[in-house]
Amino acid sequence: MAGSSSTKHAYVYDPGADSWSPIADMPADLWGSAYGVGSGKLVISSGVVNNSSAITNQGFAFDPAAGSWSALPNANTSVYRVGAATRGFYKIGGSLGSSNTAGVHRRDAARLRP
Repeated sequence: MAGSSSTKHAYVYDPGADSWSPIADMPADLWGSAYGVGSGKLVISSGVVNNSSAITNQGFAFDPAAGSWSALPNANTSVYRVGAATRGFYKIGGSLGSSNTAGVHRRDAARLRP
């Protein structure tokens, strides 16, 4: 993508066919988000939205069985370029835009049902 454009488009990789296919668009044009898998869902939290104009604490879960995204409760802090781990869902560190943070936020994987 040229410039500072961002996108809502999402894709799934099929290793058997060695190809990518579109899935439902994300509810927001996120980039720099924490992501992982919990309870069979792709979980995305925080990042940059609105065509790179704002940092958010929004989170979403993609359910492959339903083929749709649902909102999660907002994270404690709006950050981007953040790491994640999934035994539960941990959002670790990231940038507040003007500084970095050492925060760790956890969401229990069993509670990933919005």
